[in-house]
Amino acid sequence: MLITIDETSEEPIYLQLVYELKRLIIIDQMTEGYRLPSVRALAGDLGINLHTVNKAYNQLVDEGVLSKVVRGYQVNALNTRKMTQQIKEDFEFRLKKLMIDQSLFQLSKQEFQELYLKLQNELMKEEDNL
Repeated sequence: MLITIDETSEEPIYLQLVYELKRLIIIDQMTEGYRLPSVRALAGDLGINLHTVNKAYNQLVDEGVLSKVVRGYQVNALNTRKMTQQIKEDFEFRLKKLMIDQSLFQLSKQEFQELYLKLQNELMKEEDNL
């Protein structure tokens, strides 16, 4: 399981971890029922605080992506994941910031779409390389 954390990034480490775990799920490196490393083990492997890992895991539980099980966490089935109103609002907020940058830097709809497709293809290639 390859997780990349950039400690120099302005994005909080727990959010980086949330999206790294989501990325591993969408590329099928972690599938339904996959048991994640313990909070302590992952924190040790990544060299980050265990409270940071716990916060990331709990956010993913709140989103229905993970479940808390007897001794840790596991990946939920796709149909149990839920886009709550809060998640939708957060998504719209992030998307709006991208659209602001798109307009500010005069990126055409076509260029925006091409960039989206390029990144989507990169994710698919990452999945194929597993």
